[in-house]
Amino acid sequence: MWQPSDLGTVLAERELLFEQSGKSPSVVRVQFGRPVRSPAPEEGDPWWCPIAISGLGDDRVEMIAGEDSLQALVLGLDYATKTLTSRASEARGAITWLDERERPLFASTWQIDWYERIIADLFEGVRDAIRILEDDTIDSPATVREALRRTLADTHFEPSPRKLGTAKESG
Repeated sequence: MWQPSDLGTVLAERELLFEQSGKSPSVVRVQFGRPVRSPAPEEGDPWWCPIAISGLGDDRVEMIAGEDSLQALVLGLDYATKTLTSRASEARGAITWLDERERPLFASTWQIDWYERIIADLFEGVRDAIRILEDDTIDSPATVREALRRTLADTHFEPSPRKLGTAKESG
């Protein structure tokens, strides 16, 4: 059965860090080749996703098979994730990308989650502020400021003391 012999066209790559206690971090590179199929495929021939992992010793290109190009790529990503974790663990270290250790190739890093939460809270606060400003029953700037302060407190934002008229309340 035919399979590719090299990485071919690089579709995607990531540089990660290999961290070991007492040593400086080193770079590990994972490259994914474009999934390919035999130049003259026969029925049942798989697609292949070439993957190169370098920087952990034993650098080589692996071929991961799938029913179609997407499955080969997805299985290749899964293979690389497990291989990185396993090889790093064997070397008594850890692979990281943007401080993510669990799944560095599929990282949904805490920073991204945190920013998404802040942005969602900010927009919810803006929506609440608009509702307050459009409320015809609120008749004084002090009442508007107090309602906006409550909205900020509910979204865990701390206003600067000079914001929202805290230096001097006006009627």
